[in-house]
Amino acid sequence: LCVLALLCLGAIMVQSASMTVTGNEHWHWTSMGMKQLGFCLVALVAYFAIGRFDYAPLGRPAAWYRHPVTWLVLVTLFLNLIVLVPHIGIERNGARRWLPLGFTQLQPSELAKWAAVVFLAWWLTTRPNLGRFFTGFLPTLIPIALLCLLVVIQDFGTAALIAVASLTMLLAGRVKLRHLLLIIPPAIAIGAWFRLHKSYRRTRMTAFLDPWAHPQREGYHMIQS
Repeated sequence: LCVLALLCLGAIMVQSASMTVTGNEHWHWTSMGMKQLGFCLVALVAYFAIGRFDYAPLGRPAAWYRHPVTWLVLVTLFLNLIVLVPHIGIERNGARRWLPLGFTQLQPSELAKWAAVVFLAWWLTTRPNLGRFFTGFLPTLIPIALLCLLVVIQDFGTAALIAVASLTMLLAGRVKLRHLLLIIPPAIAIGAWFRLHKSYRRTRMTAFLDPWAHPQREGYHMIQS
């Protein structure tokens, strides 16, 4: 129900954002809204297909360097690294976030969300020494930190989402609270630096104070909604 509700909300938001004032009082789907509905149908097929996949074998013990989750993280790190390379990653609106795949494009930061969750789910259930800071807790953070650092260069919002989701999973995995309290302040400081050292990010944070100051840029969505 949560997934379907989010899917419907996304379709409605795309439809709303692409509507124009035409004087037509009757409901009609815009071209962007119809395109989004097509994406929703593909997503539903993938949703039910992957829902039948038995993920239990991923939890079986194996050497970390041979485990499929390890390779998932390594491939994700590699893709998020090469997308930053000029002439490899596709740049749009000043951000280089996409890799060309011929018939479509891949956004590695989206794969990073999935990889972070799968990695932590596997790691937190198979490592008995998480209570130790240097041999348990710290190695848990290294892949997540690398993913966040690569993603945050071009996509602050996705990196913040990965960090918050990871923090939630660490709490659910019952790591020691004092260990979390050691890493939260520097994580917030790093996030604040990445947020504030770009002028457009600072402007977005304060645009709500006067959206009409930039009606075609930072204030556009607030005015339209």
